[in-house]
Order: sequence, then structure tokens, then C-alpha cells
Amino acid sequence: MKITLFVLTIFVFRISTAQELSVSVSSGYNHKIAGGTFATYQQNYLVGAFFPYSVEYSTYSLGKGINTNLGIRYTTKRNFGIQIEGSYLHGLSTTNASIYSENNYFKKEIYSRFYRVIPQFYYNYEINKINIQFHAGTIINWGTFSLEEENYSNSSSYFKYKNVFSGGVSSGIIAGITSNFKINDKLSFFIDLNLISSSHSPLKRKTTEMFHGESNVIETFPIGYKEIVYSDTYEPEYPFNPNEIAKGLRFKTPNSSIGLQIGVNFQVWKKAEKNDQLKIEN
Repeated sequence: MKITLFVLTIFVFRISTAQELSVSVSSGYNHKIAGGTFATYQQNYLVGAFFPYSVEYSTYSLGKGINTNLGIRYTTKRNFGIQIEGSYLHGLSTTNASIYSENNYFKKEIYSRFYRVIPQFYYNYEINKINIQFHAGTIINWGTFSLEEENYSNSSSYFKYKNVFSGGVSSGIIAGITSNFKINDKLSFFIDLNLISSSHSPLKRKTTEMFHGESNVIETFPIGYKEIVYSDTYEPEYPFNPNEIAKGLRFKTPNSSIGLQIGVNFQVWKKAEKNDQLKIEN
């Protein structure tokens, strides 16, 4: 079966009207949109709200952060093409602090570390010697995100812990527009504006830090309080066994964003037109 698919792939490439193959490198920033709120019951339950009645209005999205991207583009004679990118998202933290009393504060912080694969279709259009590219496709991501929570005063921390959520592969939709500015026959500079609609659902959670004052007391807690595995169906178990990994119901966290990427595109191959071949022969 694998050999058949390989042969078919080679055949498709040989009969296609492909004209150009290029690679791109880019980086940029994506800002959160359609975010969730720390004030929701589910999030407070997940991270253990010390003061659940405190007012917390800040929103967050796991898609907020700095992107580093490496892509390959394949353009046909009719200006349609396929692009696939590998991307790493270094999520920037969203922090929310609320005042419990005059000298007592409560803080939550969330951030992600995601790897992503982004296959897309696009169409090129020339406007005043500027190549405009309209693109749309799917974004697939996996990795981890962390939630940190701290109860502190003006002078010291009373209690602090960190939960790391991992596992699960999520997908979403990405669309955007790219402006390409030609530097020479091989190299071009581009600016890309994109919009991502996505959510992420982890498979497990592990508490990696648990500080009481200056002491890390994580080892004193049974595994049932430190680790949990999520599934699509869940029936509470009674009595709870703290010596076994806990179980819970899967949930979704927001991962949508709007971003601006800047990069360069390098042409590695181009199919010569028949007219150009005739000119060379003459």
C-alpha cells in the first residue's frame, strides 16, 4: 500500500503543471482572540481557587505567543499552490491577580509550548508588481500548557504550585493574506496576516511544583492529588484512592489568535517555460 501511494505521488508530480518550489523562514507574534476567562468554574476547579469569590475578568488564549516557522511552497502554472509549515509557538503568559485583603493577593498565570503543522492551499495574485497570496487550511498542534497559581503578600509567598497539561492533538482552521516583495530572482520578503480558530484538549495533568513558603513539598502528596488522566467519558469513583492516578472528563481550552508574521522566501527550483527554452536554443 505504501509503495502504491509513493508511485501515485510521483506520477501526480510528473503530470502537474507545477512551476516553482520554494522554502520560507518566518517569525512573528499572535495575539489572543475569543479567549476563555479565569473566572469560569471549570478553570477555578482545575487550578484550585483559594478565593473563588474574588473578581477575575482577565481572558486568555493558548495561541498567544511568538512563532518560529519553516515552510515549503509548491506553486502551479495557474498560480494555485500548496504550502506546509512546521511551527513552534512559545506561548506568552497571561496573568491575572486579584486582591483578597489589604496585604494578601491571589495570582494565576497560563502559557503554552506548542508544536504545529500547518498545511494550506493558496492563490497568487499580482498587484503593481507585488505578489498577494490568499491562503487557507488546517492547523494541527500538540505540546503542553502550564497553569501556575500563587497566594502571596507584599513580602513573601504563602503558597504556590504549577500544573502542566499535556497529551492530545488538536486541530483548527487558519486563513490569511500574504504580501510578497521581490528582492531578486530567487529571494523575496513577505508579510503575512493570519487568523486562527482553534481549541485544545489535553489528556493529562501533572502537578510539578508545590511550594509552601520556601519549601517544595510536592513529594509529600499522594499521586492521586498530583496526576490526573482525562477521557471523553467519566464516572466518578467512590471511594477515591489517593494512591492511584485520578481520572477526569476531558475539556477544551481556547487556542484562537490573530497574528502577523515576517519572513523570507527562497526559490529552490523553477520550471522553465517553453518560450524561454526556445529563446535559449536560438
